[in-house]
Amino acid sequence: MDPILIKKIESMSQYEFKNKQLLEQAFLPLDEENSYSSLELVIPGKRIIGYISGMIALKKYGIVNDEGYTLNGNRTKIDEFIETIKSGQIHTTCVTMLGLQDYIDIKNEEEYDEATAALLAAICGAIAIDSDWNLDICIKSISLLLDMDFYLENGFDSYDKHFVAKIYNWCVENNKSFPVYQYVNDECHVRFGKEIIVGKGKSLTLAKFDAAYQVYEKLKAAGFIQEKDEDGYLIGKPNILLDDAVTYLDNKEKEGQIGEVSYTFAEDGENSICICQVEDLDQTFDATDRINEMAKKKAAYKMICYLLGYRVEE
Repeated sequence: MDPILIKKIESMSQYEFKNKQLLEQAFLPLDEENSYSSLELVIPGKRIIGYISGMIALKKYGIVNDEGYTLNGNRTKIDEFIETIKSGQIHTTCVTMLGLQDYIDIKNEEEYDEATAALLAAICGAIAIDSDWNLDICIKSISLLLDMDFYLENGFDSYDKHFVAKIYNWCVENNKSFPVYQYVNDECHVRFGKEIIVGKGKSLTLAKFDAAYQVYEKLKAAGFIQEKDEDGYLIGKPNILLDDAVTYLDNKEKEGQIGEVSYTFAEDGENSICICQVEDLDQTFDATDRINEMAKKKAAYKMICYLLGYRVEE
């Protein structure tokens, strides 16, 4: 196994293997016929993930007093955290954002989820066995690999706060290399151009998310990122004046970037209705105003919002 890859994983997990062979075994194919395949590590990996996720959640929300033990939190939410952290979907997400999928043999797309989920569990199993099931080590390393502290605080549907995923997705969309998160003492460092961003938090996981947040804000400030809502629409409005909407579409048509733009008018009592259509585009947009030209501008503006990826307001 490439020594650089070993160092990379040890940095990601903040655990240095005594027996490197165990880490190499985690990257072998799943093979029931081989007594030393990665499958042998998946079993202890799943067990330690389940134990740690339960312990972390119950310790955070559990209260012991003179009356006994109680949970200070939503029991359904606690169960959801434990079960979801144990699920293959989260394991696959973590492996993908760590960039480890390229180091295992995945024959086809159908095998991707199973193979990546097994890899994460196998790495966790290797850590547990190599550390002789040292609980403090396992909590630190495995919770870091699975971003447990983030999900415990924010849940699994909080993409608006998941800046690690946002940075990852931006890199994929723009064919950029993924940031390398490095841990120094209790901080997370990541390079942004010539600058080193320093993330801080109550844990290494939260420090990583703080570093990712800072990178995201810098990309946004530089105009490289436009925020989207939960439905995938760009947040805000196009930087185009209503009075310039018709001219904007005309210019795009002349430049060959869109098909022929046409407008159809109809009367609705005292109001004029304008329908804007672009050739070869199924979607049309209409607007109403007492003045024909203003209805036309409003319809054109709606079309621009649609073309640029903004939510079209009625």
